[in-house]
Amino acid sequence: MLNQDQDRNAKRRHPTWWDDNRESGWERMKAAFRRDWEQTKADLSGGKKGEDLNQDVGDTMRQASGKQHIPGEHQANPMDADDIEKRVKKAEKEMEKEAKRDAKEAERDSDRMRGDDRGRGWDRWSTWEEAEVPLRYGYGASSFYSDWDDESEQRMREEWNDLHPDTDWDEVRETVRTGWNRTRPH
Repeated sequence: MLNQDQDRNAKRRHPTWWDDNRESGWERMKAAFRRDWEQTKADLSGGKKGEDLNQDVGDTMRQASGKQHIPGEHQANPMDADDIEKRVKKAEKEMEKEAKRDAKEAERDSDRMRGDDRGRGWDRWSTWEEAEVPLRYGYGASSFYSDWDDESEQRMREEWNDLHPDTDWDEVRETVRTGWNRTRPH
């Protein structure tokens, strides 16, 4: 049985056909494979493990065969036109996904803001300036009154009629409610 020192030495020994050329080739191959290993860990872990060395299979094969320079430890391969194109396409896809998520979120927010008051009270106003007054009142009332119930509506009616004697509460109620609903969490 081999002791530990003998075992280590036996693993370092090479067959009789092993020569300096093979040793040199192995050192190149080992360095290329190590870089590939680090890149694979980075890719599979989302960058939490390994290192992003801009190393792909083509780099590993060219480096292992001596056709491409092997950068120093912890140094990424320089980006070539293909690498740049891949990164641009990846960034475009990510931006497209983000834009779709943002659009869906905006649509959900819009639906939430609309609530069930879609179209209610809007068609009576011919200009924004006319609609703004009851919307503004509804917006403000939503932070003052805790609920839209009979009591708070009666108080809002009285306030409205005192502030705007030329426009009856019943004419603006739905628009005020729209202003109220669009500021309340749903």
